[in-house]
Amino acid sequence: MLSESEMKYLKMLVLSEFLLRCPYDTGELLNSISIEETGSGFNLTIDAPHTVYTEEPWISPRWGGKSNPNQKWIFTSFLEAFNSVKSYFGSKELKDINEEDVPIPEEVRDYIEEKYE
Repeated sequence: MLSESEMKYLKMLVLSEFLLRCPYDTGELLNSISIEETGSGFNLTIDAPHTVYTEEPWISPRWGGKSNPNQKWIFTSFLEAFNSVKSYFGSKELKDINEEDVPIPEEVRDYIEEKYE
């Protein structure tokens, strides 16, 4: 079982990967990312109506064959979040580590604390 501070850090690790990669135009997508605690952890939700269009390939003739520059940003964020969590918590049994071993950029940390705490 994770302590309260470990759970808070885990949420920051995961959330920071998504916030760093989130496409930004109007801010609607970024502001639609939320974290909700559950009995056994938390859920991360992205609920902007156009989320799917930022993640998937562009197939409409409107784009003239161009590729979506943001394609797979959610998948990549998840993968990087998994690797960060594994790096921090996976090595916890092997050595005594602290948050500096898997840093979160200060501007992301400030944003998370302001918006999600």
